[in-house]
Amino acid sequence: HRRADARVARYFDAESTNASSTKLGVMQSAEKRPRYALIDCEDDARWHGLAQCIVKLFGRDDEIWHHYRACDGELPSKEMFATYDGVVVSGSSHKAEWDTNGTPRWTRALGEWLRRATDDRHPEYMRDADGGKKKVKILAMTFAGYLCALANGGAVGMIPNGGHVVGATAMKTTEAWRRSKAFVKARETYGEPMDGKGETLVVHQNRAQRIERLPEGATATTTSGDGEIEMWTTRDGRCLAWQHSFSDGVASVLSHKVESGLEARRSEKSAAAAADVKPDDLPNNDAGFLIGVARAFLRDGALASDEDEEYLRTRRREARETLSWAARRREEIMAARAARAARPGAANAKRDAANDGSTAPAIVEREESARTQAMAARAFTKIADTVNAELSLAASEVRFLQNANETAAREYDAVGESIADLHVFIGALKAKDEAMKPKLDAILAIEGEVDALETLARAVDKRVSALELRLK
Repeated sequence: HRRADARVARYFDAESTNASSTKLGVMQSAEKRPRYALIDCEDDARWHGLAQCIVKLFGRDDEIWHHYRACDGELPSKEMFATYDGVVVSGSSHKAEWDTNGTPRWTRALGEWLRRATDDRHPEYMRDADGGKKKVKILAMTFAGYLCALANGGAVGMIPNGGHVVGATAMKTTEAWRRSKAFVKARETYGEPMDGKGETLVVHQNRAQRIERLPEGATATTTSGDGEIEMWTTRDGRCLAWQHSFSDGVASVLSHKVESGLEARRSEKSAAAAADVKPDDLPNNDAGFLIGVARAFLRDGALASDEDEEYLRTRRREARETLSWAARRREEIMAARAARAARPGAANAKRDAANDGSTAPAIVEREESARTQAMAARAFTKIADTVNAELSLAASEVRFLQNANETAAREYDAVGESIADLHVFIGALKAKDEAMKPKLDAILAIEGEVDALETLARAVDKRVSALELRLK
């Protein structure tokens, strides 16, 4: 994966900077404003504008925000990471997977980056640009939160029986989290949550996965009624992750993005309620409060004096406007499809559209063309990932065989050295044998003389015994 030059988010107005290490010192001296990074994990064209929406929700106009497209392999380097005050990692329409067959390369790269950036056992991510200690805050949302859990040894699974959680969920918060700097500062700055204490927070859910086990040392900050983990922090508290959708803050313009897959699961009552939402309405839940908590978390509990409840509501409305084009586009597309379905044939539809000046069919054709291009791009990416996996497997086999050959060669070398040592030892024994042979011959001659003397001694002994008998 290529490491991107950090660029200011492409969809919003800010000053561009070059993130190459050669210009890092110049950049730091020139820029004293707070610096943040957005790692964008979405490549679906239907979510165009998401980066600007996130920066509106969690950023300020007087801050510098850099935009990285994780799907294109863009991730902050260690040097760039050290210059940031906080990092936001977005959600995604992709499934969160880690180290499995078919996992896209960019997902594995992002997971590895999250593992290093959120694990306090990696000191290279605990330093600022001057080498001092620094704890960069990281906000991981939905997909990113799941990937962070997987990369750090946690477990994430699909909701059983193909389930999909959609709608409001009440979360219970821990007392320790309610006492945290971010939570307390959010209450002081943006107002109280719906229950007045923050013991229960109501959020919008739209997900098909869930946290099954947290990483070692991680702590759950909120849980749902059935005990399911909703929000959590890493061991040293530098990362806050959640699995609910922040998009309920702009629900009136985002609902169409999930309608197609969930229409069968929605009741007529909920559909009617969604239809009654006015364009300027904000949802009646704790979405705004949690966005405020995240803003305070990214700034380590320090918020600007000009921020208050109305400031946050304005930011949320501005965030919604960045995606409002999608709602208008959907209305145009749906109207065009309805008009085309009501006419007897495609030829008549085109002729009628030309006669009444309607551009709806053209909009539909552009939409279908964009969708086809997106599908083709995803298919190409999957094929590329498959080919890459096969090549990686072949390369792994070659490396294995090479290592095996090298190991065998080392063992054969060791055996050869042992045999050579044995030859030397045997030669030394032969030399010693040759030197000992004359001495052994002399010893044998002496043994012969000793035998003769022993025979003579026995004869003398017999003669003495005979003489003694005579004397008696």
